[in-house]
Amino acid sequence: MITYQSKQCTNNKKEPMDTVPTKKSFKERNTMYKKLGLVLALIMALTMLPWNIATVYAAPNSGGAYDVTRAAITKILEVPTGTEIPTTMEFVFAVEKISVTNDTDTTKMPTLGEGLPTDTVGYVKIPFSTSLTHKQTEEYKDIYYIQSYDMLAGKSWSHAGQYVYHIKEVHASSYQANASDPKEELEYSRAEYKMTIYVINSGDNGEDRVVSSIGVVKTVTDKGDGIPSLSQVKVNPDPGIGGDKNNFSKMEFINKFMKTFGGDTPTNTNHWTLSIGKKINGRYGDKTIYFEYKLKLTIPEPLNGADERDYRGYLVKETAAGSNTYVQMAWPVSGLETAVNYKDFSSGIEQTFKLSDLQKLVFIDLPVGTRYTLIETESSAYTPKVDVVYNGATTPVSHTGEAGKHYQLPNDHISRNLLLVGENKNSVDFTNIREDVLTTGLNINDLPFIIMILLAVCAIAVYTVYKTRKSKDNS
Repeated sequence: MITYQSKQCTNNKKEPMDTVPTKKSFKERNTMYKKLGLVLALIMALTMLPWNIATVYAAPNSGGAYDVTRAAITKILEVPTGTEIPTTMEFVFAVEKISVTNDTDTTKMPTLGEGLPTDTVGYVKIPFSTSLTHKQTEEYKDIYYIQSYDMLAGKSWSHAGQYVYHIKEVHASSYQANASDPKEELEYSRAEYKMTIYVINSGDNGEDRVVSSIGVVKTVTDKGDGIPSLSQVKVNPDPGIGGDKNNFSKMEFINKFMKTFGGDTPTNTNHWTLSIGKKINGRYGDKTIYFEYKLKLTIPEPLNGADERDYRGYLVKETAAGSNTYVQMAWPVSGLETAVNYKDFSSGIEQTFKLSDLQKLVFIDLPVGTRYTLIETESSAYTPKVDVVYNGATTPVSHTGEAGKHYQLPNDHISRNLLLVGENKNSVDFTNIREDVLTTGLNINDLPFIIMILLAVCAIAVYTVYKTRKSKDNS
């Protein structure tokens, strides 16, 4: 029970000294308590901050190392679409001992990868056929992610400290799966990494040494350019489980691989990387005329200047329809009496050529993954039928165009994904057919226009007669 006591006020009114607490006073007290709590929390945080700072700077990963205990290498292999990877392909990396806690006596450091304990350099090998691999397809390019084993597994450390290693890829003079067939080129990565392994004492009495964290920085780019220390990015070397490009170690080396499958004989069909053929059929097909074509080649992403060189197109002719036996022909050169044995085609440039019955333009050295577009500029009174084969398909993709009109690839019926050079047969065969011809000597393709003109003349004549008669009637 609350009691009241009176006091003398300046206004001579008697009021109780203590009044019943109001809602407002409760709110004011709660606000005060909240402010007091915030102040206490801030004081406690400031009190603990020096201890936290000391812990951070004393930790082994003060240089930005990741709190991981494993380290693996990821090989990224970029190839043009349709390229088959040789199962014997293997990537090798040199892991060189540098120092342990600023001591350059590397005999105290374990050898990482294959090698004797006393070796200065160990080697980590990544065989394509047996390693963890993920394939990702982008436009006109396949990308393989290939991961090594954990190079720290089973290693013993002589004492606590910072163990520093230098890692780079071993470059062979060239890569060939088959030494007798120099049709393969591999562009190696020139990237380099510095890996620092932080080892601490562990166990009840500190008798064990274990890895606490690993710091890895990229010091040289894949193109061989040095990276300034302030720009060096730390990466996580912890091996992933695969299945996605993000589930691999980020200690990455990027290689590019390209190959051809052709030979050196233009008349041998097994040596063709791409062929473009012509046949002229039909009751009124003239087998002596030539049809004009425009071809544009696009060589895959540059590898050793592959997009800067010219590629030879050879003109061959089948000795008889269906014989599959060919003889080489000379390219006629306009304005010259002599002819050449081949025609040069450059990447990214549309170039013109002509073909007649049973003739083919063939290439024997185009890289796998080369893209192309093709136009038959005009077929006059002929109807074009086109058969396209990509990478040895047993059944061609076919389409018949309109008579008298140009035919362009790709189109709604033959997609650009078919206009590629794969490792097997790649071909485009045009068959131009003419079954009818006007005995008047008129081109049947001009008949619609002639009819329209005649109808217009008739309409004008009828209108003139009508106006003349109407004028006479009025007079």
